[in-house]
Amino acid sequence: MLIALASGETLCATVPNEQVTQQKLRVGMAVTVCFNADHAIVATLC
Repeated sequence: MLIALASGETLCATVPNEQVTQQKLRVGMAVTVCFNADHAIVATLC
């Protein structure tokens, strides 16, 4: 899942299809994102 942040950056997250269906996520809808810092990988693509 690619999430466009208000600051212009893009956050990439892996979300199981079951959760996408359960939460009825759709392209373009506003979402709130939280994550466990112990399971995050921060990188830049230049």
